[in-house]
Amino acid sequence: MNRIQLFIRQYAWFLAKNVLGWALILGSMVLGPLVPGPGGIPMFLVGFALITFPGKRRLTSHVLRGRSFHPSKRYRRLAVAIWLILPAPVAWAGSHIPAVERWAASRGISQSTFWLGGYFVIALFALAVLRLGPYLVNCCMPVMPRIRRTVRPMLRHLGIHLLPPRRHGQEEILRFHESWRARVSETWKKLRPWLPKMIGLIVVPVIFYRLITPIHAQWATIVPYLSRIRWDMFALACLMFATNQYFCRVISWRGVLKGLGYRLPVAASARIWASSELARYIPGTIWQMVGRAFLARPYGLPMTTCSISQVLELVLLLLANIIVAVGTLSLLGSRISEEARPFLRFATILLPCLVAFVHPKVFYPVVNFILRKVHKPLIETQLTGVRLVSLLLLAIAGQAWLGLALWIATHSILGIALNDAWMLSGAYCLAWSAGFCMASIAPSGIGIREAVLGGTLYLVLPTALGSDLDPHAKKALFAAIALMLRLWAAGGELIFAGFAYLWDFDGARGKITPVEAVVVSPD
Repeated sequence: MNRIQLFIRQYAWFLAKNVLGWALILGSMVLGPLVPGPGGIPMFLVGFALITFPGKRRLTSHVLRGRSFHPSKRYRRLAVAIWLILPAPVAWAGSHIPAVERWAASRGISQSTFWLGGYFVIALFALAVLRLGPYLVNCCMPVMPRIRRTVRPMLRHLGIHLLPPRRHGQEEILRFHESWRARVSETWKKLRPWLPKMIGLIVVPVIFYRLITPIHAQWATIVPYLSRIRWDMFALACLMFATNQYFCRVISWRGVLKGLGYRLPVAASARIWASSELARYIPGTIWQMVGRAFLARPYGLPMTTCSISQVLELVLLLLANIIVAVGTLSLLGSRISEEARPFLRFATILLPCLVAFVHPKVFYPVVNFILRKVHKPLIETQLTGVRLVSLLLLAIAGQAWLGLALWIATHSILGIALNDAWMLSGAYCLAWSAGFCMASIAPSGIGIREAVLGGTLYLVLPTALGSDLDPHAKKALFAAIALMLRLWAAGGELIFAGFAYLWDFDGARGKITPVEAVVVSPD
């Protein structure tokens, strides 16, 4: 490990310790209100051991030896500053809690009166604690040596050293045995693959609850608009989505493979690509890449090359979506919804990073470095800049085609003009990018894409639906449209998958002739 890696690791551990330490200290205040009471003392001690500040070891040693605490000038100044600064914001925040506002209003107490009364109560309470705190601490001091003589051997038996000998001038008050680090490392390795899934199990239901709740509340109002949908136009839009899967996505993947020196049969490429795309809905981010590499193996395509081609294809697609989203929605300014604004900012920041990443002088050295670390063959054949630009333009044209399909699918409900279809395309590209970036916690971005799409459509289409609906009903209707467009995308994927399997029916049954083997084709 070089010095830079060691410094980064030590600095990251320093930050993590302090953040965790202050979280435990604040949590101890909940278990033992204001001062660490019986329920919060262990949590407070561990948090105090993790945080870093000058003189911490001396203060801990002073307390554990049972020496009396005499308030210094620094403590008095700090107490006065806390007493002057803390009560006002705490009282203001408490008076603006909705439950407190309703309680005060039910008793005829104005908000200013409640705030003023709360200010005086909190100020008196803080003054009493700050003045009596040192005396209460000194009352507990005679017991501390006995606690130290009891607790210190117990901790040492568990592999935790309280006030260990100084090492390299470190001010640590707790030192853990190496076995603790090994256990933590092993536990983290076991939990790390499951953390995104656990987060997804919490985040996705919350998002769907926020989507479905307004739809359920406004169902009687929005159902006449949903009944306007023309299913023949919706089916046409699904077919347009399916054609985009081949003429944009499959051709793009085959173009990447050709640039890397391999060529797959057209029908087999469509079937393999469609099968791996459907694997996105299985929880876990590896099934799409592993599935495509497994299905392409009988044709002689190396798994490493297949994985690299997928990465490059998806980066180009993400770059195309971000270009369309940033290029169109940036024209709308403040009309972007609060839910979508962070994703638009992130997309704007990500755009130059992706442009730099797909450059041949950046992409191939990074990939070869990773392959060298995992002892895999390096990439020798590289895509030219002309091929990369042509594939990127093809992906952008595919997003424009999908924007037209979106307009056809929603025109019977929204009734917007054709020249406003670019707003639909920009909103969908932003939502797709958000779902793609969060795919590790939500399979295929399910829930996240719908939330961003519904919130964005609500504000980028101000003239849609006229003034017949109130804002709450409009939000509910756009949320329903976002869910409907998920069905549109899934329907297009299923149509294309069925067509691909019929096209390559023999290959799906495992009947691969030698003529269909991969042929090396230099770029």
